[in-house]
Amino acid sequence: MKNNLKDRDLIAYCGLYCVNCFGYRGKVADLARDIRKELRRR
Repeated sequence: MKNNLKDRDLIAYCGLYCVNCFGYRGKVADLARDIRKELRRR
């Protein structure tokens, strides 16, 4: 667990478990950066 948080502390208002969320893990930002790099190449 991250920073000794309890599992229930990682349930967001949307009802999702944050650890499984792309936003929480930074995946959305990573994908957006990759898309931006690809678009700049063309």
